[in-house]
Amino acid sequence: MNLFLPPPLAGIPNRFNFQKTVKILRRAYLTEEASGRLIGIVRRRAWMLIVAALLPAGAGCLRILPKDRPEPPAAAIEKHVLCAAVAARDGWAEPGPDVASFARGPQTAAHSFLELRRVRGRHTAAWKWYEPAGLLIRASEPIVIGEEGKTFDRYIAWDRILLNESRGPGNWTVAVFIDGMLAASRSFEVR
Repeated sequence: MNLFLPPPLAGIPNRFNFQKTVKILRRAYLTEEASGRLIGIVRRRAWMLIVAALLPAGAGCLRILPKDRPEPPAAAIEKHVLCAAVAARDGWAEPGPDVASFARGPQTAAHSFLELRRVRGRHTAAWKWYEPAGLLIRASEPIVIGEEGKTFDRYIAWDRILLNESRGPGNWTVAVFIDGMLAASRSFEVR
């Protein structure tokens, strides 16, 4: 490439004019072979500058998803309580005190009480109760939580297992599944 270093280009206007710039450079400072290469270089650099200038502006302003798209279903467990009883209070079911140990007896039950927040859409909840050896003792049928197309700020659900004398002592576990996925688990002692 035969390129001469020119003095300051007085003939090039302040604003970018691709055709004029190439003609001036071709005429005044470059040989015919070098001018063909220069045209390719100037074109590539001009496109790179245009793309580089537009990308940040476009990335901040573009919204690909529609504004009114529905939010995906969700059910967040806010509280998981193990208690001996569930009582009605102010029109809601409320758990008793959270306990970690239960004494076996004919009417004794362990309740796994859930309080969910921001429940959108329809979901299922199921409980699995495991004895100390890891054997599944009870699996509840899935219950429906929420409704399709509706949002609930608060939703409650619970399950229980009777702890009569036939249940073995030791550390038991209850696992809670929301939509078939493990969402919470707690261990508790049966005496």
